[in-house]
Amino acid sequence: MLAKCREVGCGPVAMWGGEERGGSGRDGRGGICCRIIEVVVFADNGGELGVEKMFGVLKFRALCLQRTVVGRDLSMSNRYRYSLLLSGITNDSRDPSVDTFRSATLPILKRFGVPSEGLELKIESRGAPPHGGGEVLLSVPIVKNSLSAVNWTDEGMVKRIRGFTFSTRVSSQFENTMIHAARGIFNRLLPDVHIFTDHKAGLQAGKSPGYGISLVAETTTGCFISVNTAVSYAQGGEEGAIEETDKKELMPPEEVGEQIASGLLGEIEQGGVVDSTHQGLLFLLCALCPPDVSSIRVGKLSPYGIETLKNIIDFLGVKFVFEPDQSTGTVKLTSQGCGLQNFSRKFS
Repeated sequence: MLAKCREVGCGPVAMWGGEERGGSGRDGRGGICCRIIEVVVFADNGGELGVEKMFGVLKFRALCLQRTVVGRDLSMSNRYRYSLLLSGITNDSRDPSVDTFRSATLPILKRFGVPSEGLELKIESRGAPPHGGGEVLLSVPIVKNSLSAVNWTDEGMVKRIRGFTFSTRVSSQFENTMIHAARGIFNRLLPDVHIFTDHKAGLQAGKSPGYGISLVAETTTGCFISVNTAVSYAQGGEEGAIEETDKKELMPPEEVGEQIASGLLGEIEQGGVVDSTHQGLLFLLCALCPPDVSSIRVGKLSPYGIETLKNIIDFLGVKFVFEPDQSTGTVKLTSQGCGLQNFSRKFS
């Protein structure tokens, strides 16, 4: 997020690994952040990357996205369509899953004017922690001029619930158990509930056993509220080596289904046009719009959403006006975009 804000802003930026999701702790995300920045630097024509290992500070000076190498450029604003093959962990309990990205994130991008044609995510294989092994193919179309400002304040009523379960290197019966538990809660509230299974085996199952579920509630006004979770072995030695003590710590699939269903109801109760996971993306898209007014409504501000608002002020100079609604517990935010445009041109 910081890198993207800096890419469309001006001047250099310094990022401290310890402040972004655990830095370079045991989960290895410090290295992941560096690899993401390296991709951005590769796509940036003349960008500079420096790392101060002693203090864990990463410095990035951006110029202009001009490279057009398929599989490396992450920008939505360039001259060609990009396809990016990503490998690693596709489902865990801490981050939005690939199912959530496909079912809830992509529709948000479309609402802001990202073309529907060519915008897709294909799941080639699943990958659960700790060893991953999954692959997804992300295709991103071109925003020819700029994003579109939105007036998105009505979350509507939930009309249907969709979802996906997955299982890798475990019994496929785990998925049926999760579905039965989740439907036991939803069927008392609305009839249109469909949860699909996706059992993977062989090479498509990745390198670690695991199972999980992703749910999305679609409303009458085109909002998508999502939750997801995954259960896997948190640690292990060599690939494929799982301690017997770790196997006893896994949450039963029935409990997983009940908890994720309750979690979705909690997100719906908070209100807003997006769930708490997507608040940061929603704020950033509003800030990148033309200098027109965008109005949005969210539920309780998440810590990640608050940090994103701070970064937007620092890097893009865009401020939001807050209007709390005491009757619903939601917050209406209004902003004027920074006017980002796709100025990439074809050279003869």
